Amino acid sequence: QQMAERRKALAADPDVFLARLKQIAQQKQVVVAEEILLADGRILEQDYIPIVSEDGYQGNLWQYRDVTVRKRMEEELRRSEERWQLAIHGNNAGIFDINFQADEVFFSSRWKEILGYQDHELKNDNQEWLNRIHPEDRARVMAARQAYLSQAIPKYIVQYRLRCKDDIYKWVMSQAKAVWDADGAPIR
Repeated sequence: QQMAERRKALAADPDVFLARLKQIAQQKQVVVAEEILLADGRILEQDYIPIVSEDGYQGNLWQYRDVTVRKRMEEELRRSEERWQLAIHGNNAGIFDINFQADEVFFSSRWKEILGYQDHELKNDNQEWLNRIHPEDRARVMAARQAYLSQAIPKYIVQYRLRCKDDIYKWVMSQAKAVWDADGAPIR
């Protein structure tokens, strides 16, 4: 927030910009990646490095990078993350995401809450899910999962029991949508 306000001030008044450059130079300290918003809307990132010899301070090295595209992408990503979080919290369903290529799993805090846990009490680990499936349901669930991931069936919707924190089993309905690569291998 503070950086955004500084960018706006620097863009609005060239004298503010020049004063900031003078202030940085007088400090004779390295300043890395300070952002400047130009009047045309572009964002520059500047590095300032004082050049000091054995005889003392001799000058400045200023380096500028146009980071407009990166900053716009970061802002879009932040907005997308906000929408994702609203969707997760708004639908009151537990969400999971499995990245098969990276062998990573994400369970939303709501998914964990449904089972009676706080977010930090369960790891985001596929084994957590597998170990919680009721023994009588496990073969059926795994068969449905494999059939869907091999594209033998068009949808993955299965009801089964999961063990909760209090060791009671709760019926859940799990639905998934997979993404496959060009060779038909599941990606996530």
